[in-house]
Amino acid sequence: MKLQNSRIPCYRKGFSLVELLTVVTVLGALVGLLVPNLAIASKSRDVQNQRNAKALISVAVGAEVAGVSLVVEGDLNATLTRITQGAAPTTGAFKGRVFRASGMDWDAIEGAKKYLKVEGDRLLFLQANSSHTTPAAN
Repeated sequence: MKLQNSRIPCYRKGFSLVELLTVVTVLGALVGLLVPNLAIASKSRDVQNQRNAKALISVAVGAEVAGVSLVVEGDLNATLTRITQGAAPTTGAFKGRVFRASGMDWDAIEGAKKYLKVEGDRLLFLQANSSHTTPAAN
């Protein structure tokens, strides 16, 4: 007995042009949706870092007004360490009140670092995209 159609099915190898174009189109659409979100996230992170830098300066200024200097002359890392550890004045109206940056992890402080500068005994805020500095304490 002979079979009428004795051909072995031929399986194609690879993808058709339509399949490839479909995949490229879908990937393009996904990238088009992701890229603006990444830019927004980056901008949001920069704004948060600036806020954190200003919060650190506020702690330093508050402590300075109360009679405690948290700024280590010429050393930003040591200054940030002192601000996170805190210090308390021994005299005056704020005696015993500890001035420190609370609720900020070291990653947040590292992000804020690029907006901070120590000049002498002053902690300065560096404006974004600018060489201008804003004094934080006298």
